[in-house]
Amino acid sequence: MMLGFVGCGAALYPELYNSNGFFWIEKDLFLLDCGETTFRQHYMAGHFKGARNVTVFLTHMHADHMGSLGTLVVYCYLKLGIRTTIVFPDTEPLATVLRLTGVEQEHYRLFSEYGQSGDSRLAASAVQVRHHDSMVKAFGYLLSYGGKTIYYSGDAGEFPGSVRQKLLDNEIDEVYQDTSVEDHGEAHVRLSYLEEQIPKQYRSKVYCMHYDGMYMEQIREKGFQTIEKAIPSSIFKL
Repeated sequence: MMLGFVGCGAALYPELYNSNGFFWIEKDLFLLDCGETTFRQHYMAGHFKGARNVTVFLTHMHADHMGSLGTLVVYCYLKLGIRTTIVFPDTEPLATVLRLTGVEQEHYRLFSEYGQSGDSRLAASAVQVRHHDSMVKAFGYLLSYGGKTIYYSGDAGEFPGSVRQKLLDNEIDEVYQDTSVEDHGEAHVRLSYLEEQIPKQYRSKVYCMHYDGMYMEQIREKGFQTIEKAIPSSIFKL
């Protein structure tokens, strides 16, 4: 379940657009977050053409992760006749934000757990993570489909112990982890922290993302993966 990406940048590094992973199951499009640039990137790439359903797994409510969610929901409903499925454990404040920005409840389906959606093809569970703002609840996601399991961190100041153990037990095939070389406190994981947490023999499974600079070569030198090969060259090149 290798993810595609239409952006891999941090909030304050717009050259690389907002980080957004996505994948398909048959004709159903699944997005991991929907930041300020995400709707446009998917629209320009033609990803909505022929989509049967659209699902967004939201990791938290910072603008670079949900800034174009309302636009995507309204577009899908009015132009495609699709009620977007949104998954986010903290449903009440998200529903309030959507209402205050003019998104009507009939335009989308909102669930705290993906299992409530009625789709049994994909197994998904949220993992609460630390992020720098105690007022913002943040979650990563474990996703399993077709015999493969991935972990997507969103924004996290930690690599959760439960996820680390699954990686070491070979129960996770790919990890997508926000990674910085600068010290952002508990906002994002530092590359040096990942070196301490993940033995060298497992690093080929770990894809660093959410870049706030052009330090991809530094990441690869440590044995981790970068995600530029998952990004269409028509969108941008690293």
